[in-house]
Amino acid sequence: MPNYRQQTSGNLGVVTACASCVALPTIVTTSVTNVTGTTAISGGESITDGGGTVSQKGIQWSADNFATQMGATAQGGGTASFASSITGLTAGDTYYVRAFVNSVPC
Repeated sequence: MPNYRQQTSGNLGVVTACASCVALPTIVTTSVTNVTGTTAISGGESITDGGGTVSQKGIQWSADNFATQMGATAQGGGTASFASSITGLTAGDTYYVRAFVNSVPC
C-alpha cells in the first residue's frame, strides 16, 4: 500500500485583498482513508471563506512534498466538507496530500 504524509498546516489559498476581506480562506485536510494499492480517499473540512466566496476547493497529491504536483481534484465552491478520490498511486511509495480552497474577492 502507498504511504501518506498529511499536510495539516498552512493555507493554499488565493485571495485578492479588498476592504471587506478580513482573512485568507482556510481548510483542514481530512485523514487519508480507504487506501488500496493504487487509490485512496481524503478531503477537506472546517472550510472558511475569509470574507469572500469560495470558488473552488479540492485536494492535491504529490510524491515529493509538492515540488511537483501529481494530481488534484476539484469539488466546486462553498464551505461544505467533501471527500475526493486519489488515483494513480503506486504501492509502497510515499505520497503527500493536502486540501486547498480558493476564494473570490469580496
